[in-house]
Amino acid sequence: MREIVLDLETSGLNPEKGDKIIEIACIEVLDRKTIGESFHTYVNPNVTISEEAFKIHGISAEFLKKYSDFSKIVDEFLAFIGNSVLIIHNAKFDIKFLNHELGQIPNKRLISNKVIDTLQIAREKYPGAQNSLDALCRRFSISLNQREKHGALIDVNLLARVFMNMMAPTQNEILLTRTIHTEIQKVRDISKIPLSKEEKQKHINLIETLDLNLWKRK
Repeated sequence: MREIVLDLETSGLNPEKGDKIIEIACIEVLDRKTIGESFHTYVNPNVTISEEAFKIHGISAEFLKKYSDFSKIVDEFLAFIGNSVLIIHNAKFDIKFLNHELGQIPNKRLISNKVIDTLQIAREKYPGAQNSLDALCRRFSISLNQREKHGALIDVNLLARVFMNMMAPTQNEILLTRTIHTEIQKVRDISKIPLSKEEKQKHINLIETLDLNLWKRK
């Protein structure tokens, strides 16, 4: 099973007010236990980076001038994600930005992939706890040494590891599965208990008293 963990950095918080994507990173997770291939690019937004956004990711408009705009990298990006399930932390934000930019390019499909929001999963699994990416990394003892600021490439690698940890079965789930398999095996073993001739004859005699042709044929 191929799933794609995805993260963006943007010039601001609202695409409808002119904010743009400035970095995209994706990484494959295979069978929810192995890291696969990755896709990463910076994007020239041709707009000003807001002061608030710059404080978060530290990416300047000057740095981005040497990169292509979104329309030039979109085909490679869409080819990489294909129809795979997308794993995103706070998915509503990222999908809103992606579809806003895709909608401005003629003949480009919007994102219609199935999406799993790790923020929503975390809220359900750990109610009342902090569920930021930093907090989830600390929960699973994932090192944050390289995360001085937000960055799509760093964050997508962290999120992939968080996702695999969140989706791994817990010790209780493993024990429950083993118990269920044990009980099923007991039932199977019961069906193999041999009957004596006397027990078989008693069964036949009982069936003869029933008005059930199916049982008699059996």
